Order: sequence, then C-alpha cells, then structure tokens
Amino acid sequence: MELKDIFFLYLGKMKQIHLYQRAIQKIATKELEELNEFEKSIENHPDLIGLSSAYHRMSFRIAKDGSDFIFGKEESTIKDRKLAVILHKNKQYQWLLAEAYEEI
Repeated sequence: MELKDIFFLYLGKMKQIHLYQRAIQKIATKELEELNEFEKSIENHPDLIGLSSAYHRMSFRIAKDGSDFIFGKEESTIKDRKLAVILHKNKQYQWLLAEAYEEI
C-alpha cells in the first residue's frame, strides 16, 4: 500500500471519529439544555422542589427464587444530573482520543 493510500485511510477513520465527537456533543448539549429548562421551571414553582430529584434503585433478580436483590439506591438532584452528563461526555471523549491514538 502506498503512503498516500495509508494517509487517506487514516483520514477516513479520523473523519468517523470526528462525527462521533459531534454526536456526543449534540446529545450532551441537548440533555443539559433540558435539565436547565427543568431547573428554571422548578425555580418558578417552589412547591415542586421536592419533586426535582431523581430516585434510582439498582437491583437484579435472584435466579434461585426470582426475588429482587437490591444492591444500591441513589437520589440525584438536578445539579448531580448535570455533572453526570458532563462526566459521561468527558469519558466518551476519552474513548475517542484512545481510538484516534490507536490509528496513529
């Protein structure tokens, strides 16, 4: 394979990584906008502040008897969820950097 062929193959892979980055950014931006909008609506209705947290329960079914085994509970505020979106986006970016590095 000639050098220019290798280079164009590399450019094609970098193009795909760049498109992934755009998709990640778009999704994170949309999610943060929705959380900001929700936060503003809660500020306008102080009586709903107690309803602004998200509650998560992590569990799985025990194969032996079918009962639930709860291994974690988490309450997250709007601020927590915003931070989670940013951290998740950063993790995805790190993965893209690793992929790009592998192409070098």
